[in-house]
Amino acid sequence: MTNTAIKLIGHKSVSDFLFNALQNNSLNHAYLVTGPKSIGKTTLVKNFLQVLHCTNTNNNEPCNKCGACQQVQNFSHSDICWIKRDSNKQDITIEQIRGLLDFTRLTSLSGGWRAVVIEDTSNLNKEAGNALLKVLEEPAQGVVFFLIDHETNNLLPTLRSRCMVLQLGLVPAEEIVNLFGDLNINQAKNLAQQAGGRPGVAIDLFNNDNLLGERQNLAQEFIKILTGGYWQKFQEFLNLQFKEKTLDGGTSILEKGNSILKVWLEVARDVLLIRLGLPKLIHYYNLQNELTQLAQSKSIPSILKICLEIIRARRKLASNANTRLTFEYLCLALQNL
Repeated sequence: MTNTAIKLIGHKSVSDFLFNALQNNSLNHAYLVTGPKSIGKTTLVKNFLQVLHCTNTNNNEPCNKCGACQQVQNFSHSDICWIKRDSNKQDITIEQIRGLLDFTRLTSLSGGWRAVVIEDTSNLNKEAGNALLKVLEEPAQGVVFFLIDHETNNLLPTLRSRCMVLQLGLVPAEEIVNLFGDLNINQAKNLAQQAGGRPGVAIDLFNNDNLLGERQNLAQEFIKILTGGYWQKFQEFLNLQFKEKTLDGGTSILEKGNSILKVWLEVARDVLLIRLGLPKLIHYYNLQNELTQLAQSKSIPSILKICLEIIRARRKLASNANTRLTFEYLCLALQNL
């Protein structure tokens, strides 16, 4: 896998839209880049800003080697201001936004565009949001704003109205596979399918063998539980997953429970997709044989009920229900399905 941290995967229509606006000198003064987590919103903005400043661009592709490209990647380019919540703060503060005023009043050293990028705009507190609104109401010449968030509704309506919305969607698995040219096709497909249309998730799984292995084990265990012998297998599973030594690294029992249910819902979804004749859409590509056998033993209404029970369990955990009791109740609910 090469340059996965800087390579843009998917979103060609949005990328082309920005480049056409640049070439036609019709860039909007502010864009809201939104879409699910880990699909490449920040990567898309970085890629565009690299092209904006690259000294050796080719067909709207940055060279990734020149000083400007490297500075964009390292968040150190003098014509770009990156803002995000400080790790020791709860919000993006008004002081951070006020600092934009000095930045926007300066002239680009290269005589080109200047850019402001604000990541996770839902972290803007009320005062910071109002201060940003004033900046956007009187945009400086030659400055383009990129506001990045997972949901458009997270942003104040008055701020949203000042931006052109760029909605990014999930990336086809076939495109994510291209990230992993050094792997065999089955390994690459497995990573791409488990990512669920999110290149960032695929990269995280690739870089963390333990995470990938844990997801695989959780999926296999749930398939065994659904295959039969519910109570005994379920109790063995709970004793293994929630004993103290499995919670190293500061992971709480609640977090562990949520991560398990997420995988289980993906497994149930895969079983349903196979039952519906859509095996190409499943997450756990390398478990297709086991999933197919399970799908053949379950009716569609039964699989839908399994999905519903897992969703109910997730909602209980979101309401701070006892994790162990929630899983045991889930086991009882699944026994007759």
